Amino acid sequence: MSRRRFHRRISKQFVPSSTAAARIIRLELLVDKQAAALAAGNAQLVKLQIRSRSLSRDVQPGLRELEQKLEQQSAVLRKLADSTDQSNQDANQLREQLAALQGAVAKQFELVLRALKAGEAVATAPKSAAQKAVRQG
Repeated sequence: MSRRRFHRRISKQFVPSSTAAARIIRLELLVDKQAAALAAGNAQLVKLQIRSRSLSRDVQPGLRELEQKLEQQSAVLRKLADSTDQSNQDANQLREQLAALQGAVAKQFELVLRALKAGEAVATAPKSAAQKAVRQG
């Protein structure tokens, strides 16, 4: 290959043609559009950050108040649970005492019945002896 041909080939490769220049211009425009979109997105991001900061500042007192109320409610619930447990224990003790009283009353009732039966037997024994004597006599 001659030097001329070689030089022409090399120069053609490095000299932009009209289509290559158009492509470069299009790419530059696309890069500019992307840069503008990136700048707009960045501006929106900054605005959102500012909004979120101001919103969090506005919400913080309400959240603190809510936390305090929740702590108070949990303390009240703990007290209620403790009093419920104590009431259950008291109720169980009352049930035991009631069962013991019922047992004692049942025993007393049995004793009264036995005493009545024994008294009736004693009371009827002289009558029956007297009736036997009258019949025999």
